[in-house]
Amino acid sequence: MPFEDHPEDDDGEPGPPLPPEDRLWRHPSELGAAGRGQRIELVTRPATGRLWLVGVLAALLGAGATVGILTAAGAFDASTPGTAVERVATGLPDANEAQTLDIAEPVLPAVVRLETWGPEGMRQGTAVIVRDDGVLLCTSDLVDGVERIDAQLQDGTVLTAELVGRDRGSDVAVLKVDGAGLPVAVLREGRTTDHLAFGDATVLIDAAPDAGPTPALIEGFVSEASRRVERDQGEPMYGMLQVSTRPRANDTGTGRLLIDDAGAVVGIVSGRGQDAAGAEDGLALQFATPIDHARRVLDDVLDDGRVSEPQLGVVGGDVDPGDAERLNARNGGMYVESVDDGGPAAAAGLTSGDVIVGVDGETVTDLNDLVVLLRGHRPGDTVAVTYVRDAEEDVALAVLATKGGLP
Repeated sequence: MPFEDHPEDDDGEPGPPLPPEDRLWRHPSELGAAGRGQRIELVTRPATGRLWLVGVLAALLGAGATVGILTAAGAFDASTPGTAVERVATGLPDANEAQTLDIAEPVLPAVVRLETWGPEGMRQGTAVIVRDDGVLLCTSDLVDGVERIDAQLQDGTVLTAELVGRDRGSDVAVLKVDGAGLPVAVLREGRTTDHLAFGDATVLIDAAPDAGPTPALIEGFVSEASRRVERDQGEPMYGMLQVSTRPRANDTGTGRLLIDDAGAVVGIVSGRGQDAAGAEDGLALQFATPIDHARRVLDDVLDDGRVSEPQLGVVGGDVDPGDAERLNARNGGMYVESVDDGGPAAAAGLTSGDVIVGVDGETVTDLNDLVVLLRGHRPGDTVAVTYVRDAEEDVALAVLATKGGLP
């Protein structure tokens, strides 16, 4: 959506401020070095229960309040000439008790504000620097059909970005700006779902909030680590992280960064599917492509110029709960309606009416599980597919084919 600046109203002359110890805010001059950085809007985190969502958000600061932060100069290693540096999380400290700004501060220098121009006008959103030679990740929908992309770094520098490639299915795009030794965000290593569970604290970083030109930090929590998300046009998105936040978090741009409580990037928030999601218990749902899949898109685009997604060659859907016992698929599974002629599944002996319940020993409870598990492989890999036929369980070996993504 077009960016609109909403300056704060100035009604009358303010009285003398309270002493610093009696206020929830501090003027930058009262914070020393930490107060001379960029202003960040804080939005509070909703409370969570052990097994269900309870309550709503408690205000950490008043609406529109800002606090100063320090842009971490020198916190990122510069690369040697000709070498691109990427950062992954290894041995991050436990930060469960850390404050939101403490968690987000190391990532903020790598957050980029994007402005894109196309037939529908100008749009704004968020991107993140993932390699110090100027490689960025953002959402695909932000750059679809655009004619110009400007990337504003946290030091105010504005660079022209070029689209390298994208995967519309997972709403991830790869951009490139000219640069060297740029600050790089830490990306969570390994399979994202292995690190996240219901109730885990998260922070969303929005470089282009409606409230103004400075980034906003939006606290939330994981309400589902992997789910299928329907969208208005095109195929559903699979393996998406679901995060619950305040409802106001739904009204801004796309591409927000999702970080965990250790300060590592775990996802890129998509603008697709948000309106259809609505709110639960007074909370809004945000959906993010997990960073492990976003990195897979990045690697494919940089190596081959396109995304190659492994394909089993089956068509079907989730097992109907009413048929689960009859099919001997009590934990669910993916019901095979048809198989592609000459495809991997057909070559492995699978047929319509089978129920896929596992891949390489990991349980498949629905179609979303199957897609996510297959994404952990490359075309040409051999996978062990556990399936049920005539109430009997068996295993077939399938060699995955290629399902090409959009360049």
